[in-house]
Amino acid sequence: MLTRFKNKIINFSHFVGNSCFLNRLNLNQVKYKKLIYFYTLSWGRYTNIFFKYGLPSILDKTNLSSLMDEGYEVKFFFYTLEDNISELEEYKENENYKYIKENIKTVQHSQDISIRELAANALKDFLSICIEDKAVMFMAPPDTVFSSSSISNVVKSSYGTKKCFASAFPRVSPDILENLTLRSDYSPTSLVRLAFKYPHTSLEFADECKEFNLCSSGMSYRKIDKNLYSVTHTLPTPFLVYPIIEDLKLFEKYNDFNMWDRDWLSFLVKTNRVKVSGSSDLFFCIELTFIDNNSTPELNKDKYYFSKSNVFHHRVCGSFSSVWRSK
Repeated sequence: MLTRFKNKIINFSHFVGNSCFLNRLNLNQVKYKKLIYFYTLSWGRYTNIFFKYGLPSILDKTNLSSLMDEGYEVKFFFYTLEDNISELEEYKENENYKYIKENIKTVQHSQDISIRELAANALKDFLSICIEDKAVMFMAPPDTVFSSSSISNVVKSSYGTKKCFASAFPRVSPDILENLTLRSDYSPTSLVRLAFKYPHTSLEFADECKEFNLCSSGMSYRKIDKNLYSVTHTLPTPFLVYPIIEDLKLFEKYNDFNMWDRDWLSFLVKTNRVKVSGSSDLFFCIELTFIDNNSTPELNKDKYYFSKSNVFHHRVCGSFSSVWRSK
C-alpha cells in the first residue's frame, strides 16, 4: 500500500514538472509558407564579421542555392542600433549587401535599456513579422559561421513537421579566422577540426578527461578516436524556428533575449516542438568569441556532470550525446 502511494506521488511530481501547467497547443491550424526569414542583430565589429564570414557561409551554394532549388523563398532581415545605422555605409560596395538592403531595421538603445532587453525588442518585432507572413525563422547571429549543407539540411529535415531545430555548438578563438579567410573549406569535418584547434576556454576545458574542467557548466565532450567526439550539451540553441503567437507572448512577458535557450527552450521541449541535432554531419556551426568576452572561469576538479541546475530541459537535453566528426 505504501509503495503504491509512493509511486502515485512520484508520478504526480513528474506530471507537474513536465506538462501540468502548459496549455495544449493545436498546431493543425497553423500553416507555414515556403518562406525562410534569416534574422541577424549586429553592430560594431560584429557587422564586419557577419559580412566577411557569417553571411558568406549562409550564401554557400550548398545552403542558400540548395534551398532555392527546393522552391524556398529566402529573405534576410538585418537589425542594428539606431545610432549605428551609418556604419553600414562602408558595406554598400560589398557584393553581399544586396541581400540585406531591403530589410534593414533599427532598434533604440539607451542607458535605461540593457543589451538583453534591446535584443528582445528586436526579436519580438521579427517574430511578429514571421507570424504575420507565415514564414519560418532562421537565427543567424553575426558571429556564427555555418558549415556547408547545414542550413539546407535542417530545413529539409524539419519543414512540414512544425518542429524547431536546435543544436549544440562550440565557441572558438578568433585565431580561427586566419583559416577562414579564403573560405576554401566550410565542410562540417573541417570546421570541427578547426574548432578543436582554436578553442575558446569554454570548449578547451569541456574535456571530460581533464581533471580540472568546466564540464559541470553545461557542455562536455569526450574524444572517442582520432576524428570522433561525443558531445553532451544541456542548452542547445534553437536555430530553425516555426514561430507561433505563444512564442511572442513568452518574450513579451520576460523581455529578455536570454530566454532563447532557457525558458523558451523549456517551453519547446515540454510542448514537443523541437528536434535536437545528434550529428555534425547534419548540422554544425561555430561561434567566434573575442578576448574581451574570454574571462577566465573557475575550473572545477573532478566534476563531469551538469549539477548546477535541476531545470527540466537541462535534464532532458543532457540525457543524450551528439556526435561531432572531424577530418
